[in-house]
Amino acid sequence: MTGTQSQISQAELKQLLHYCPETGQFIWRHKRGRQAAGSVAGTPTFCSHISISINGKRHYAHRLAYLYMTGDWPPEQVDHINHDGKDNRWSNLRLVSYQDNRRNMPLYARNKSGVCGLIWDKQRERWRVYITVEQKRIELGRFDDKLSAVAARKTAEQQHDFHRNHGKRGDYSGTRAADRAGKIHLRHKDRINPAQRCFKGWD
Repeated sequence: MTGTQSQISQAELKQLLHYCPETGQFIWRHKRGRQAAGSVAGTPTFCSHISISINGKRHYAHRLAYLYMTGDWPPEQVDHINHDGKDNRWSNLRLVSYQDNRRNMPLYARNKSGVCGLIWDKQRERWRVYITVEQKRIELGRFDDKLSAVAARKTAEQQHDFHRNHGKRGDYSGTRAADRAGKIHLRHKDRINPAQRCFKGWD
């Protein structure tokens, strides 16, 4: 637990914010500065997460969600299962180690093959396949056809317990749904109502 984390407890968090597990949104319970009571808390960060400022300290919303739901600060990392760092629905979050988090990474935008760990070897005119496990690169061989290369990579992922979403592009449907909820929230005269989209209500 860091010094920043030790300054706020679950009880204190719940006094300030309401978290809706179904939408992943945090809602301010009371007016705070320019933030009206009932408004959605948080701002996007450069690394595509949501940051919420509490008493001058910034916290990632996905870590606050873990605190809110469990009563403890996450001892390790909190993974976004669908790779969308702004989708903080409880069903999209899981507590993982650093290594397990690395086993559920999205496909990088600069990837040219469409599959993690596949590179076209121009000199040999074959597909080179590798996988990185615990920061060590394991060469899986070279293949004449892409189908065989992909099969080798997927077999290795299963052997090393990679998440089924590893290598997929981000699924942003959860964020879009939350954004729509936020827009409804901002248009509505009663700014508290959107938080009541959460079936458990205000706790």
